[in-house]
Amino acid sequence: MLVPFRQMWCLSEPNINGFFLSSLILQIGNRKIPEIVWSASGILIYYNKCERIGCQSLLRAIVFPMMNFHPRCLLMLLEEFEPGRAVIEPENLSLESGTADFMVREVCDILIYSFNGEIVDTIRQHPDVYEGGFIKSLNGKHPWYIYEEDGLKVAVMLACIGAPMAVGNLEELKVVGFRQFIVLGSCGVLDKNLATDKIILPQTALRDEGTSYHYAPASDEISYDERCLIKMETSLRQAGVDCIRTKTWTTDAFFRETADKVKRRMAAGAEVVDMEAASIMAWAQYRKVDVYQFFYTADYVDHLNDEWDQRHAERITDVMVFFDVAMTIAREL
Repeated sequence: MLVPFRQMWCLSEPNINGFFLSSLILQIGNRKIPEIVWSASGILIYYNKCERIGCQSLLRAIVFPMMNFHPRCLLMLLEEFEPGRAVIEPENLSLESGTADFMVREVCDILIYSFNGEIVDTIRQHPDVYEGGFIKSLNGKHPWYIYEEDGLKVAVMLACIGAPMAVGNLEELKVVGFRQFIVLGSCGVLDKNLATDKIILPQTALRDEGTSYHYAPASDEISYDERCLIKMETSLRQAGVDCIRTKTWTTDAFFRETADKVKRRMAAGAEVVDMEAASIMAWAQYRKVDVYQFFYTADYVDHLNDEWDQRHAERITDVMVFFDVAMTIAREL
């Protein structure tokens, strides 16, 4: 009989010797793909038909003994979540003379992690701002700057676009000593009713990237800590800043946002699209770190007309307004 199990099917059928074989059969939609399955008896079975499997199909199966085959081989690589310690951990960073992976002069409790370079450049040019240190990669140094406003001191750093670098740098920044992170950047709009420059709080993300699967078990979606969302939402509303919660679609292929994909992501509840949120959510959960992320809306991915509307004429808000939003959150942490 066929028993549904998540996205797979479990098969139990008597074989020609009267024993039972239990196999996992991959399913895509309503189509069963039973070319290769794993039996409880340690035998790999190849089915030459993609029809409903019954005794007749089973009799037609070609059976291959496989001494070292394991059902895990049927999983996609991204489903191989392993929560244990990695061979290379952030704590392995070196401060040895001549090989320093980072340099620390000063850290703060809060780091504002901005994907907008104009914001960081503006802060860096402030007369009272100074470099607090840096982390380093093959791309060069990634410095943070110490900024103080009304007695509140924070660090400000440019975030690298793309989940692997964004999360990799966060790993190192946590080791350096930062404890809370405010993340800001633009997002694309899937719903044309969302105007530009609106503040978006991503509460859930569709995981259409790779990094998050190394920090959390495989699933279609992941969420931020509700406690952090409430704190961020409350601080903004008390300051008179309008914000809305949404589900975002996190992709790591900017130039592969097809119209059909957009339709499917919207059907799953996504209203905006970004490239890092799902991974940062997973990292925050895994490392038990407080992260406060918000977007400001930018371009429109027009799947109806198969066009990219960059909305340049509509994006008129000074980007430092969004930095002020980050500082509003920081004051309440």
